[in-house]
Amino acid sequence: MNVSPEIMRAFEQAQRLHAQGRLSEAEEAYRRLATPGGHREAALAALTDLYLQSGRGNQAIETLEALTGEAPDNLNYYVRLGGILERLGQSEVAIKHYQRYLDRQPESPDAHFNLALIYKNATRYAEAEAEYREAIRLGISNVQEAYSNLGVLYATMRQPEKAQQMYEKAIAIDPRYIPALFNLAGLYEELGDKQRAVGLYRQILSIDARHWESLSRIAHASRV
Repeated sequence: MNVSPEIMRAFEQAQRLHAQGRLSEAEEAYRRLATPGGHREAALAALTDLYLQSGRGNQAIETLEALTGEAPDNLNYYVRLGGILERLGQSEVAIKHYQRYLDRQPESPDAHFNLALIYKNATRYAEAEAEYREAIRLGISNVQEAYSNLGVLYATMRQPEKAQQMYEKAIAIDPRYIPALFNLAGLYEELGDKQRAVGLYRQILSIDARHWESLSRIAHASRV
């Protein structure tokens, strides 16, 4: 959308007020711009930042909800909204917003992945599993992360064999993917296979010599 020079100058002035810490004046300026015919989407996004900066989570939620109405296919707004809602203990509301996005963009692997994270945090494990698998089916770019997260999910569900399979799939895709290596090592420790666990911790240290958690686990296993 073309924005008039007058609107752009008003927006730049609001940004200057914001940068100077004159938050009440900046808020008022942004709100004037967040009207139909103004620089609405950019003004709402700036208002969101202002509200978060000043610890006004509920108002940030309101502006992000308005943004998802203004730009309903922009996943970034749903990601920010979902993160704030989760931090405020409103996971079920976050889930509904992601479902609303997926009604419009059902082939978005990233949206399915993000929804899986929220389902897991809400202990809705069956739904989390389904969303991870849908993200994988749709070709999510960091597929090793999806497999590793599935492994964590199965471990949480007390299904170690499935967890091991998922970690191994992640490692087969990227042998240097530390989260999967570390989680698999932890699984071996839980199963009593200290030797294989230590071998994986050493493999991690060959990739990242400053991976302190692996150093700690090796020291613990040596004491045992």
